[in-house]
Amino acid sequence: MKIIQSELAGFCFGVRRAVEMIYNEIEKKPGKIYTLGKIIHNDDFNQELCRKGVEIISEDMLDTIDPSDSVVILRAHGSLAEIYEKLKKRGIRYVDTTCPYVEKIQKIANSEKDEKTNIFIIGDKDHPEIKSICSFARKGVKYDNVKVFKDSKELESYSQLHNDLYNIRTILFAQTTQKIDEWKNCLKIAKKLYTNLTIFDTICKVTEKRQLDAETISKEVDLMLVIGGKDSSNTCKLAQVTSKNCLTRHIKNASEIPYDIIQPEMVVGITAGASTPDRIIQEVIQNVRSKKL
Repeated sequence: MKIIQSELAGFCFGVRRAVEMIYNEIEKKPGKIYTLGKIIHNDDFNQELCRKGVEIISEDMLDTIDPSDSVVILRAHGSLAEIYEKLKKRGIRYVDTTCPYVEKIQKIANSEKDEKTNIFIIGDKDHPEIKSICSFARKGVKYDNVKVFKDSKELESYSQLHNDLYNIRTILFAQTTQKIDEWKNCLKIAKKLYTNLTIFDTICKVTEKRQLDAETISKEVDLMLVIGGKDSSNTCKLAQVTSKNCLTRHIKNASEIPYDIIQPEMVVGITAGASTPDRIIQEVIQNVRSKKL
């Protein structure tokens, strides 16, 4: 069996930075450490944090925290604009691990907004990153002119029903982990219909390179194993990209290796999402290599 591993698999800059920041806090032992939601989308990593005494909490639990003996870690995906205000008001110390690429979009959304501008975002409306960006775009604006579209079909359908918006100033950007092909389709539609359009290319360059690399590998293998959390947007996108070219399985760790479909003569490709620890990637590779097929 031959294994081809993507050199771009594993932690991206933003995730690595977030992980280093939370480990620094653990080493300081400042008191009780909380993360507001999952700091990254990887259950194995988050379980490790819990074993180190870190508690994952939801936004409604902030009122129960003792400001004198606590620190709150804000997730790499970004937090709601109102969360910052609440933490400051209560005097709770916090460490913001928001990815710089996401922070850049937050600033764009906050600075470009006004009641005469449409803000169109291509992404998953239920993802923490998009919720965070929308909160900055809507902050202080009475008229809700922020729209999130999951794909080009949604954008096109909405646009056809609202042709009165074509001449209104419109800004368009994407979730950092959006599929490149889908983003390109959205650009074609937007450029064709909207006459006062400003485009911000906000897909993370690492995400773009990772997708292109995974696509290349998937054309050379019989099976692609994409490793990462099932709730990880960028990992899911990788699986979508590779599934067009070969049999693909999205697995969270070595416990989900599909031995039943792996054959000795196969060429197996391996990549991983931006929030997948290297030890999990190596464990998958070692298990696939050592398994007697």
